This record gives sequence, C-alpha cells and structure tokens, in this order.
Amino acid sequence: RKRGDLTKVRELRKQLHSMPSMDTQDPGYRRLRYVRYADDTLVGFAGPKAEAEEIKEHLAQFLRDDLKLELSPEKTLITHARTRA
Repeated sequence: RKRGDLTKVRELRKQLHSMPSMDTQDPGYRRLRYVRYADDTLVGFAGPKAEAEEIKEHLAQFLRDDLKLELSPEKTLITHARTRA
C-alpha cells in the first residue's frame, strides 16, 4: 500500500478473505457456544465427550460456588447432536 500498488493490495486482500480462518479438521480444534432463553441454557461443544463432561463439572462448580445455583441432574444431559446418544 505504501508503494501505491493498490491492484496488488486488492488481490491479496481478496485472497486473504477466501482463506478459512481455522482448520475444523484439526484434532485440537474446539468450539464452544451457548444460548440462553429465560431460565434455560443450551451449551454446544465440538470436541471429545470427556472434555464435555469436564466443562459440565466446571460449569456446575461455578454455578454452585459463585451464583449459589444447582444444576438439575435429570435435566442436565450430554447429548450427541447428530446421533442423540
């Protein structure tokens, strides 16, 4: 840009925007999202089940210790989104 080559800058910017910002096939890739509606919360996690259980324990501890709330064991489930297992 400093050299005044705006055509090259546009080409490189277009190339940059076409490249993915993350590799979802990477075995170390994780994604965590949550949605809250009224008094319900849905947490979506892309990763191993063991990590999902660990996240659930950390969340339960935070709710219990900091907010003085308890998770309902019959309502708090870990469910596979595609197979529902």
